[in-house]
Amino acid sequence: MGIQKRVLDFLHDRINAKNRERLNNTTPTLICSNCAGGFIYHWLGLQFRSPFINLFLTPEDFVKALENFDEFIDTPIQEVKDSGKDYPVGVGALGIKVYFMHYKSFAEAIEKWNERKQRINKNNMGVMLSNYAGGGYELLKRFDALPYAHKVVFVPEPVEGIKSAVYLKNYDASRKNLYRTISITGKRCIDQFDYVNFINCLEEEKHEKKVEIISMQQVDNYGSVVLQAYSLKKMIESLGFEVFFADIEKGKNEKTELYSVQKGMLREMRHIKIRSNILAKNLWCASEAKLYKLG
Repeated sequence: MGIQKRVLDFLHDRINAKNRERLNNTTPTLICSNCAGGFIYHWLGLQFRSPFINLFLTPEDFVKALENFDEFIDTPIQEVKDSGKDYPVGVGALGIKVYFMHYKSFAEAIEKWNERKQRINKNNMGVMLSNYAGGGYELLKRFDALPYAHKVVFVPEPVEGIKSAVYLKNYDASRKNLYRTISITGKRCIDQFDYVNFINCLEEEKHEKKVEIISMQQVDNYGSVVLQAYSLKKMIESLGFEVFFADIEKGKNEKTELYSVQKGMLREMRHIKIRSNILAKNLWCASEAKLYKLG
């Protein structure tokens, strides 16, 4: 092994180790149009929870598959005979072709496809159009309109009006350089995109989106919090949460009620902690989504 290869391996391993430390979501489903998902799974030390591994689809077929995802996934893939390729090729629903470029036989490819598609979790799924080579604005519009909360298309130049587009400097899909090292730090082209944050934000859909606010607005000396409480309620609801009040009423049982709420809070501390973490994550993901223009 040459010295240059060893240095690059060391730098890449260091990047991967730091990313693994930041990773909270360890069971994502990544639906990618080429090998990008497989690389990311490998770098982060995760199990393949997607059948889109070691293969590619053309951007047009990939978008068509996503527009008809259930039909495509549920329809058996048939082998294409005499494809002219030196690797297996399959065809599924709507004539969508799958190029199993890193498999020795169609039997091996379809066995892995069927095994891994059982692990798909739509509530923890991200979509990546990772071999777009430019020149198809209408295709980008179709991708941007897909009903997936977490999707991204890597583009070789800035694109206006496409929320899911992420511009990668020095990216050229025709040269297949998404994984090429572009910095003396070992940074690869795809490392310009924070795929760890992208994956962490997928997990928000897995949890119950409810938040409880303890309100004392009907108790003497606490009435002034009413505006703050309702302002907080509106802000949390804007993130897609169901919000409700645990209201302490004024009266002879005031202390008893307060004690009961406090006791319940202690008993449900684990759930309160979970809800707080979800809220914090969604606040962070919302800001990051804007930064990275995630759809």
